[in-house]
Amino acid sequence: MVEKKKDFLETKDCRKKAEILKNLVSQRGREHIDFNIKAANSWLAEGIATYCETEEIGEQNDKWLFIYQQMSKDKPIYPLEFLMAYKIGSFPGVYSTAMIELYAQSWAFVSFLMDKYPKEFMDYQDLLAAEKPEKTEDVKWLEEALNKDIKVIEMEFKEYMDKFEQLEDPFSVHFDKIYNAMNY
Repeated sequence: MVEKKKDFLETKDCRKKAEILKNLVSQRGREHIDFNIKAANSWLAEGIATYCETEEIGEQNDKWLFIYQQMSKDKPIYPLEFLMAYKIGSFPGVYSTAMIELYAQSWAFVSFLMDKYPKEFMDYQDLLAAEKPEKTEDVKWLEEALNKDIKVIEMEFKEYMDKFEQLEDPFSVHFDKIYNAMNY
């Protein structure tokens, strides 16, 4: 694979470049790699990704916290069964605003699980990595990992998130800092 990439970069012949690129993209040939990857649930993949965005992994992420707080102030948060219904991709089929809210809730839920149930959350992820759950089996697996009913988990999650201090819009705060710095 490395040799093909090197050939692609060094080749001046456009037809040869196209052929090499086609082979690289489709991963055909002797170097074919058989990927055995199972897609993670959307909330889990995006929640872990957003959880890892901070400089110190797992620190409070004001951007996602503010969006979560706005969402929970304006309407009820999405039920966990709804959040967990998306099995692949970044919440396909939802509008942009809902997608951002689902990202925020995913960050919040992963933060909650990492803070309150780190071992159980890791066990749950190990199970998801080892087996592909049937339709709602992942909800059942989470309940079993935490030894709690999904409604109890939701209640604890809401209580956990309600303890955070209400944030000002971090985008406005950032803008104000820049504006003030430019007007001195």
